[in-house]
Amino acid sequence: MTTSQSRSLRSRTSGQVLRVGRVVRPLGVEQLLDLNARRAELTEVESEGAIRTLHGTVALSKMFGYSTAVRSLSQGRAGFSMSPAGHREVPEEELAARGLVWT
Repeated sequence: MTTSQSRSLRSRTSGQVLRVGRVVRPLGVEQLLDLNARRAELTEVESEGAIRTLHGTVALSKMFGYSTAVRSLSQGRAGFSMSPAGHREVPEEELAARGLVWT
C-alpha cells in the first residue's frame, strides 16, 4: 500500500471528534438520554444553582440536527457549544452502515 493510499484510507475511517459544552436549566433525563443516543462521552458535570454544565466529546457526524433537538428537549432554555477535539477511528458497524466496508 502506498503512502497516499494509506492516508486516503485513514481519512475515510477516522471521524472528527468535537468537545461539547452544554448549559442546561434544569437538567432532565431526556437531555442525558439524547446525548447517550449520540454516543457522547461525558467527562464532567458542573452545577451552580439551577444551572448544569455538561462537558464531553462526541463525533461530529452525530451532532447534525442537535441544535433543534437541544432546544426542543429543554423548551428553549439550553444552549451548547462545540470545538474541535481531534480525530478517532470510526467503528466498524458505522462504516458498514455507510457502505464503506472493505474485505
